[in-house]
Amino acid sequence: MARNTYQLFCTFCNFKKISDGTDLDGFREIPRAGIQKGVVAQSKKFNEPSEDYLKKTINQIKQFKCPECGFAIRAKKIVLEIKKGEDE
Repeated sequence: MARNTYQLFCTFCNFKKISDGTDLDGFREIPRAGIQKGVVAQSKKFNEPSEDYLKKTINQIKQFKCPECGFAIRAKKIVLEIKKGEDE
């Protein structure tokens, strides 16, 4: 059984927090737009972008504001292997 945990580390002030993702309410998330994967293809009707284009974006890694210095920090995913019977 694998449990996902996340590490938040600030390289500027050395703030560190390890979380399971449920206690991130105190952090302010920095909004980031998706990365465009393809070129905009115009549909033949009404000169609007086609629906295929809207699906061709890659989500970026979430960034949060450091509570101590305000620097942007990323959440890195850590996968922990838990043997059966250790943590239930």
